[in-house]
Amino acid sequence: MVKSKRGGMDIRSYCKAHEQLIRDRLAEGSVDAELVFLHERRLLWVQHEHLVHLVVTALTAVLLLFSIGLFIFLYDPVALGLVFITMVLTCAFLRHYFFLENTVYRWHVLYDDISIAKKAEQLQH
Repeated sequence: MVKSKRGGMDIRSYCKAHEQLIRDRLAEGSVDAELVFLHERRLLWVQHEHLVHLVVTALTAVLLLFSIGLFIFLYDPVALGLVFITMVLTCAFLRHYFFLENTVYRWHVLYDDISIAKKAEQLQH
């Protein structure tokens, strides 16, 4: 597992390392059941993260809209601060969500490449 400097997991490095592993193994032609299983498990995990971040991103966007409405209704500097904080959070979550969205897409393409390589290997034997 790749740890970040701030604690927790560095998801970007984790995904990059996994993609490199898959690409290296495809280039070597060493596609086996273990690689397929590993990729399937990690793809499921990233899809789960993607779904969780979709929900969190949607909730922060709703909170942003609520805080904008609160600012319009109250016209209070505190409400403006809330708008700013929720806008920053929503932008950060959107950025991370799109990273996960693109990762899931790339990993589906990798899964197709693995499947094609596995079938080609089976046809040769």
